[in-house]
Amino acid sequence: MTVLKEVLALRGRRSVRLTTLKPEYTWPMSAIDVSSLSINDKLQLLDEIWESLYATPEAIPLLDSQREEIDRRIAAMDREGSVGSSWEEVETRIRTRLKACR
Repeated sequence: MTVLKEVLALRGRRSVRLTTLKPEYTWPMSAIDVSSLSINDKLQLLDEIWESLYATPEAIPLLDSQREEIDRRIAAMDREGSVGSSWEEVETRIRTRLKACR
């Protein structure tokens, strides 16, 4: 049983559907006393929330300014190409620096 299900079950909210990661399920935030959870339980709860958001990125609303910034960055990347380093280049630099430190 997941931490979130355990907490909700303890609060008498067994009817909440958490097995599907869809935005249809709702439950009052007061159903979870986050302050009573251990650090590990809080991290587990956070992970479950993040995974549910990740499952439906299109459901996360963006402000117009955020959408414009994303579009601007994509257009710049399309114009200029990749300006970053590949993983292989980064790894080589790191390994070279590590060898120099020994």
